[in-house]
Amino acid sequence: WRVMGLTMQSRETPELPCDVFLDLEQWQALACYKRRTRTPPKRPPTLAQATLWIAELGGYQGRRSGGATGRDGGLARPAAAR
Repeated sequence: WRVMGLTMQSRETPELPCDVFLDLEQWQALACYKRRTRTPPKRPPTLAQATLWIAELGGYQGRRSGGATGRDGGLARPAAAR
C-alpha cells in the first residue's frame, strides 16, 4: 500500500520533495543507488523522481506504450488464476 500511496501522491504533487513520504535513509539510499555514488545529495529528489526510480527497481522500463508508473504495478493475477 505504501508504494500505491507514493504513486498517487506523486501524481497530485510531483514537485514536492520525496522526504515528505520517504525517511532520510530511504531516499538517500535510493538516490545513491540510482546515481551510482556513495555520497547522497544534500537535497531530496522530487516525489516524481523518487517514484520513477522505485518503479524502475520494480521493472518499469519507461516505454511509450507502458503507461504511467503505477498503472498496472505488476500486481495483476496470473492468467492461470483467473
